[in-house]
Amino acid sequence: MPKRGGNRGNSSRGGSWNSTHFSSRFRDDHDDRTKDSTRRVSFKTNQNRHGGGQKLKNYELSVRAHLLDEDVDMSGLGSTSHVRTVRGGRRGERHEGRNRNLSQLNKKLFPGPAGFYEVTILYMRNYSKEFIIKTIHSRLQPDSFQPLYFKLDQDKAIFYVDNFPVAEKILKLDRLITLPSGHKMIIKVRSGIPQLTINDELRTKMTAVFAKRYIPATKALNLTSLHTDPDLSDVYCSLARPQLMIEAINIIASSIPDLQALNLDSNKIHITDHMKCIPEKLPNIKVLHLRNNKLSHTSRLESLKKLPLVELVLDGNPLKGKFRDPNLYMREIRKIFPKLVKLDDKEFPPEISFDLAEAVDLPAPKASFLVNAGAEDIIRQFLQQYFCIYDSDSRQPLLDAYHEHAIMSLSAYFTNERNAVYNKINRNLYRCKDSEGRCRTLKEGRLRVVSFLTELPKTQHDPTSFQVDLSFFSSVLMVLSVTGIFKELNGEHDPPIRAFHRTMIIVPAGSGFCIRNDELCIVSPTPSQVRDAFKAPLIPAPAVVPTPAVVPTAAVVPTPAVVPTAAVVPTPAVVPTPAVISDAAKQQLVQQLSAHTNMNFEWSEKCLIETNWELQRAIFVFTELNKENKVPPEAFSK
Repeated sequence: MPKRGGNRGNSSRGGSWNSTHFSSRFRDDHDDRTKDSTRRVSFKTNQNRHGGGQKLKNYELSVRAHLLDEDVDMSGLGSTSHVRTVRGGRRGERHEGRNRNLSQLNKKLFPGPAGFYEVTILYMRNYSKEFIIKTIHSRLQPDSFQPLYFKLDQDKAIFYVDNFPVAEKILKLDRLITLPSGHKMIIKVRSGIPQLTINDELRTKMTAVFAKRYIPATKALNLTSLHTDPDLSDVYCSLARPQLMIEAINIIASSIPDLQALNLDSNKIHITDHMKCIPEKLPNIKVLHLRNNKLSHTSRLESLKKLPLVELVLDGNPLKGKFRDPNLYMREIRKIFPKLVKLDDKEFPPEISFDLAEAVDLPAPKASFLVNAGAEDIIRQFLQQYFCIYDSDSRQPLLDAYHEHAIMSLSAYFTNERNAVYNKINRNLYRCKDSEGRCRTLKEGRLRVVSFLTELPKTQHDPTSFQVDLSFFSSVLMVLSVTGIFKELNGEHDPPIRAFHRTMIIVPAGSGFCIRNDELCIVSPTPSQVRDAFKAPLIPAPAVVPTPAVVPTAAVVPTPAVVPTAAVVPTPAVVPTPAVISDAAKQQLVQQLSAHTNMNFEWSEKCLIETNWELQRAIFVFTELNKENKVPPEAFSK
């Protein structure tokens, strides 16, 4: 007695072979020349005889369909698999429907993170690139695409597209295009990126493309959609790959180090960690365009925060869609780039804050500052006469240099020594804390001031170390500050060197000027001050023969040419005559200046004439001009 269901099994066995064999040949009859002969081995007779083979196949397909229902193929693999259907029976019908869903799932393409999609067309050995691309173009119209990195690999044509909608449409053309041979064009599409190879050939091509895209007038480099550049059509060069971006930055830094604007639009950039070297290698970039990339969060911009950007474009990036409030978006970007004044082609004023203003280049420091240039001769003569008397054997003539009610104080501080001479008269407020001591160390009246100065050690000042500031000048008052170096002449073999700072308030008195307030500060010199002190030879100036009409000794009388309109103009009776210097003394000064500066006699004499035959000033002027290379070569020819 035959088993139940046996006939159905036999009919199923026969029907399955016929339908499968016919279906396979109908689909792939043009592939028989290379595919059917070795496609697979099947033992259908033995399997169907016992019924186990079909059950095993149904079980495998069931598992595959179940997995596909729960988990989507994240690789975006678009392939068509021809699975046989089992006809005759309820189980075969269920399996047929499941296979139909499986085929549809296998053909579905999913967006890939890299943004590139590999298109593979089978059995294209006998067709050219132009024919293949033209055929697909004709079926995609009005849409168009640019095939990237096209190559023929054995009998397959492979190229890439960088547009997901276009990749989907190309996949839908699978087996819809009939070739001249009568066969269908088999198209497979999947998410994938080309193979990356960095070598000297690629670097050479990139350098040439960068030179072509560079705009010297604006110091701008446009690298928009670099991977689609015609000159790079045969090599994979996407700035989305970190290795290629680093290589590009190195090329730019070596060939365009002063680049100020960089356009990286449409390069599929989704991470920027590897771009943190840009602020170091290209620190002058102020304009950066990143439109139509794949930056997902503002944190992706942290690696670029050290750039002094004033303009940034982020349109077309996912991060912008995360902000519903435009003001919040601008605030978040401004936290990273505080100097930004233009975002996404829209200008907005700088944020109001309490930060310090942007650092600016300060002018070069000068040895002296005179608020009124016309007072230069007055100040120079006053200081020359004052320190000439101060360094002499007697300081009593300084009585005429101080006001009747003059006030003076001295403050001293030494780092590595205790000085008994200055400790008794030191008005350093850190040391002298009681009011009685502060009053005792404050000298009032010119007699007490000059008596106090006489008690100080004998000195020798270095005029070339003087730095003079005239911070205020009027007809009734001047504020003068002098900084410099002096030696204490105490008879020792190696006399100590001191640094001083002196502030004087000078007022008119009779036919000249006198000191109303004098504040002297003495400290230990710095190593550089000690090293440079007394380099120029100190040569006594020739004797000056004043006229008897000059009263007082240290007073300096300005001429109308250098005194402001409101200044006190002395009468001609008390104006001193110029210093009388003999020809022999002048000749001696010329020889001394020539020996010190190595200038010839002619130029040494010119220098002394312009400095009123003051040797120390002539040496100072020469030194300053020589530092600036303003002394002509002929001055040294002998």
